[in-house]
This record gives sequence, structure tokens and C-alpha cells, in this order.
Amino acid sequence: MMRSQCLRDPEARELQETGETTLIREVKPQPRYDAFNSDVRTAVTFRGATQCAVGPNSRASIDGWLRSEIGKLPCPLGAVGEKRWVRETWATNWKEQTITRAEWDILYDMLSLPTSVSADTVDWKPAVTMPRWASRATVEVVESDVFQDGGVWYWRARERRVE
Repeated sequence: MMRSQCLRDPEARELQETGETTLIREVKPQPRYDAFNSDVRTAVTFRGATQCAVGPNSRASIDGWLRSEIGKLPCPLGAVGEKRWVRETWATNWKEQTITRAEWDILYDMLSLPTSVSADTVDWKPAVTMPRWASRATVEVVESDVFQDGGVWYWRARERRVE
């Protein structure tokens, strides 16, 4: 059974325009480390388990260890090669057709719509409520990894649209 993937509006727009998008989501809960015996050991707490890494107490060795531990976890954005159907912000538009927010932003020229219709007047529904029949895209994960930026860990996955 194919799982779904929720996309934010800019990601959905990028997927529609270029056929590829990069998803970046924060790792939750964030791994943290607490140093003790500063020159010999480092205690690393990750998902409630405490592990001791023997070696110099340097930020680089701790980050390398954390990266390897996080890398062992299954990425919530999907494994490489996995196919998923896309959920987006959606609505039934003024013509009683299903439309996504990204489609609206790209395809609809506001001058061609009745004056009573605008993006603000449409009843947009959250992506998590989109049914499978309304989905217009299927993606395949082509790359998946974890990285750290400013002390915060993130999951990153590059996805490509497939037929």
C-alpha cells in the first residue's frame, strides 16, 4: 500500500513547475548531548536512551556520532525509491472542480475569474484531509539524509514526480 506525503504550498508549487522538490522537516524530538568527565567521555541522550561515546570531548565527534545514530532511524519523509501520493492544500473551486492551492497560484489569472471569486474567498482545506482520489501527483524519493544547521537537526528528502 502506497503511503501519502503532505506538501506545503511552496513545495507543491515547485513540484508542479519543475517536477522535483526538496522537503526539509525538523527532527523531533531534537537529540541533545550533555558532557561529563570532559576529557574522556561524552554522554549522548537520544530518544530517551543514554549512550556513552568514548573519545575526545569535541563537538565534531559528538555531531558525527549523532549523525550516524539519526541516520539509522527510518526517515519519516520516505526511504530512497519509495513512492508516495501527494496531499496538498485543496478545495472545491467555483466551477465545482477539485483544485489545489498550487494550481490556483499557477494557473488562475485573477482577471479571468468572476469578481466575487478570489483565493481568499475559496474554502481551502488542510492537506491532511485530501482524499486519494483528489491527488494529482505521485512522487518517488530519490535522496534522503539528515543534516544540522545552527544546532538544529533536520530530515531532508529530494522527491521527483513520477507518472
